[in-house]
Amino acid sequence: MKRLFAIAVLCMLCLSMCGAPEEAADVTPAEPETAEEIAFAPLSEMEIQKFLKTYPMVKEEVDKAGKKFETEGEATDVMSALGQMGKMNVEIAGLDAKLKAAGTSWEEFFASMAKVWMAVGASAMVEQKGELEKAKEEMNDPNIPEAQREMMKGMLEGLEEQFKVFDKVPQQNIDLVKKYWKDIENVMD
Repeated sequence: MKRLFAIAVLCMLCLSMCGAPEEAADVTPAEPETAEEIAFAPLSEMEIQKFLKTYPMVKEEVDKAGKKFETEGEATDVMSALGQMGKMNVEIAGLDAKLKAAGTSWEEFFASMAKVWMAVGASAMVEQKGELEKAKEEMNDPNIPEAQREMMKGMLEGLEEQFKVFDKVPQQNIDLVKKYWKDIENVMD
C-alpha cells in the first residue's frame, strides 16, 4: 500500500511539474540600445576589421552630404555626441544601402565606430593620467594666482569626469585599438 501511495504521489508530482509547456509570453521588441550601451560593449576583431574596411566609404558619403563626424550645439559630452552621430544614417540617403552592399549595416558600422572611438579616447586618457596628477600637485603651489588656480580646478574637474567615462571602456577594446592603431590612423586621416 505504501508503495502504491508513493507511486501515486510521484505521478501527481510529474503531472503537475511536467505538464504542457507554458504559453509563450508576448514578446515586445527591445528598445534600441543607447549610445552608452553600444560604446562600452566589447569590440571584436571582426568588428574593427569591418570598420576599417567601410569607414573610408562612410566618410566619403558624409562629406558628400555636407555633414561632419562632429556634434551640434546641444551635445555637451561624449555620449550625447555619439547619440547625434548615431542618427546620421537617417540624414544621409542611401548610406545604409551602401553599407549593406559592403557586407554590413549602419547599426553594425555605428556600433563599431562608437567602440573604436571610445577605445581611442580611453587610450589617450590613460596616457594623460600622469599629467593629471602633476597638474593636481601644481595647484598646491602658493605662487599660482587664485584666478589661475580656479581655472585649473575647473579644467581638472572636467578631466576627471572624462576619466570616469573612459574608465568604462573594456580593456580588450583598448588593446584592439592599439593592435590596429596604424590602420586606424590611415583610414581616419
